[in-house]
Amino acid sequence: MYGSSFKGAGVEKFTIDNKNSFFTTVDGAVYNKKCTTLVAVPSRKSKLELPKTVTKVGYCAAVGNKQLTEVGFSSTLKTIDKFAFENCSALKKVKFPKTLKTIGYSAFKGCSILKEVKFSNALKTIEEYAFGDCKKIKEIVIPASLTELNHYAFIGCDNIKTFKINKNNKKYSACSGNLYNKNKTVFLHLLQIKKQSLC
Repeated sequence: MYGSSFKGAGVEKFTIDNKNSFFTTVDGAVYNKKCTTLVAVPSRKSKLELPKTVTKVGYCAAVGNKQLTEVGFSSTLKTIDKFAFENCSALKKVKFPKTLKTIGYSAFKGCSILKEVKFSNALKTIEEYAFGDCKKIKEIVIPASLTELNHYAFIGCDNIKTFKINKNNKKYSACSGNLYNKNKTVFLHLLQIKKQSLC
């Protein structure tokens, strides 16, 4: 069962029989039976608060939800899986918990009005297209903990004005706001600013 199975279906809430051995619901959203993984979010849900037991937002859990404006992540969250919030066009900002380690492929791609992203200090990996086409984001701060950042993680984010890197990060650096590897031998994201030169 994936959230994408109900994409565009106009679902307000899910109901699951208590005898079901695999899934349960909390506030209309579907979780695995142990309530450690978010499985599916109703397409008409505007606010989502994850239970404290949740460690993973599953594959396509809220993909294409046009109503979702706010997500409260659990303080135990470790993984946001592929396509989890892709094309959630009403989502404005996300603040990740200190426990988050991985943001998956296209997890927030196409969140067209997403303006503010605050990464956790435990974050290790940002996968390909994770924030692709998020055209309202203006600044990205890379934490010291980040060790895997895919070249295309921020592709199409044409309004990013600067990348800031925690001074203790051992993998990445910034110059003139652009994002590079630590030795500045490979550039990872070139800002959309005219008449600038590479470092």
